[in-house]
Amino acid sequence: MTTTASPYNVRFKGLKKGGFSAWTGIYGSPVVETNNPYEGTYNAKASAQNNFAYKTITPNAITYARAYFKISTLPSEPADVVAVLKLMYNGWENSVTAVIVWDGSKPVWLLNVSIDSNDYNTVTNIEVLPDTWYCVEILRDVTNQTSKLWVNRNLIAQRLSDAHSGDNNLVYVGIEWITSLATNVYFDYATIADAHIGPEYEHFRLEGVKLEGVILDP
Repeated sequence: MTTTASPYNVRFKGLKKGGFSAWTGIYGSPVVETNNPYEGTYNAKASAQNNFAYKTITPNAITYARAYFKISTLPSEPADVVAVLKLMYNGWENSVTAVIVWDGSKPVWLLNVSIDSNDYNTVTNIEVLPDTWYCVEILRDVTNQTSKLWVNRNLIAQRLSDAHSGDNNLVYVGIEWITSLATNVYFDYATIADAHIGPEYEHFRLEGVKLEGVILDP
């Protein structure tokens, strides 16, 4: 297949049929399966706290991370939290995370920003449904002191004056943090770039080429 240039510099596309070897490593025991792909044959599944794939990247001040997620059981009480996508400098102490929480009536998306171990949360009113694929993208912009969260191409949360410490060098995809909630998190099409990525179908429609995901068929 002939491919065309991407509109952004893709720092990592994670192409690997049926495994995690394109990643720096895994934590816990996420698995590769063929039961729930967003598209193609393969997807990954995480089922417990600290079950994720991680990728180290060359330090970069402006970094976007995007992946597709489907969650089987969602938060249903205030204590329930599921963190699925994290972009950071060295660790959680300086990070931006896409999280699902219970808002008192329904599960919703939340943007979590940690700056020198201080947490700042922006709760949205965007409901999360079970067994439904979501395109989730986050931005950690050290240069412009900005943090953002998109779901299904819509910008749903942002912070515009975050004094981030340290350039981005690490990404987690899967279950980075969960409370006692028993659930499965399925994920696919993970991409890291230095500009806004957006949904996979837009690149296929506009460029005639699909971007490789974490475990996508070529």
